[in-house]
Amino acid sequence: MPVILPSDDLFHTPPNDHYTWSETNWFGMMFIPQKKIQFDVYVWMHPNLKVVHAGMYISTGIKKDQLCAEYFDFRSWLPMPPGNLDDYTLENGLSVKILKPLSTYRIDYVDRERGVELHVTWDAIMPPVPFPMGEHLEQAGRVTGSLRLEAETHQVDCISIRDHSWVFRPETPKPGRRPIGFVACGFEDGSAFCLTIPDSGYVSTGAVLEAPRWLAQAAAPENTFVPFCWVHKNYVSRQIRSAKLRTIRADDGWRPIGFELDFVDDRDESYTVRGETVSFFPLHWMHNNMISSCLSRMTCNGQQAWGAFYESLEGDVVRKLLL
Repeated sequence: MPVILPSDDLFHTPPNDHYTWSETNWFGMMFIPQKKIQFDVYVWMHPNLKVVHAGMYISTGIKKDQLCAEYFDFRSWLPMPPGNLDDYTLENGLSVKILKPLSTYRIDYVDRERGVELHVTWDAIMPPVPFPMGEHLEQAGRVTGSLRLEAETHQVDCISIRDHSWVFRPETPKPGRRPIGFVACGFEDGSAFCLTIPDSGYVSTGAVLEAPRWLAQAAAPENTFVPFCWVHKNYVSRQIRSAKLRTIRADDGWRPIGFELDFVDDRDESYTVRGETVSFFPLHWMHNNMISSCLSRMTCNGQQAWGAFYESLEGDVVRKLLL
């Protein structure tokens, strides 16, 4: 596996001047489960274009559209900030500062006109996990601080997954791709898992198991392990030998109300994960793609925790499920 260095928290030199070269910062689903509040912060920078797509949402309960959220503000043409990823502020009110590379981050977001503020520290509970081709990392961490929404200040204390990518990321539609699930959860004992795999229950003529194109820009890794999946246990990050995900949908045939996930790690330890959706929010990080974002009550081998279940849907899948 590639080695992640502290410098990987910063900008990487683009291989060429193609406009799709991207650097992302994602502080994945953060939540206040007792109030069914989910929120996250996403930053997608295009260094060669010198523009940024970024924003934050805050949502509770079950929503029909991203604009139904209690708070939603994503902007596609923000100017690139000066400096590097260790300390930057965007025009939409978001600031990110690295306090300790590959470990601790300060996230502040202020929208005074709408009375929304986020002030949290993200602190790693494990080392980052590299993807097989070395263009992406994922990591679990504890988030603490405060969120202000609708004149009420909420205390934040949860475990979140962050990621950072440095890769060519085209927005080309990918017809025929199965729904891709992203299941992530962290536990009080320091263990965590994150798997990106297709919904095995989706049936459609011509459907394929391909991951997003941006995840497959180099030679495919050895098939001994399932790519883009990991579990961290007893202070060691393990690869996944086999995995199967089935999304359970509402009567409308689309909205995830739960999931069943079974996987085996590289030490032949088996995991049975079951999830129940308590908060659902559909959003478009990319215009040609829909993400079902679910705050989930999970059990893993009898251990309970809150976690995130996302599902990435291409346009033809959305048409099939919704029409």
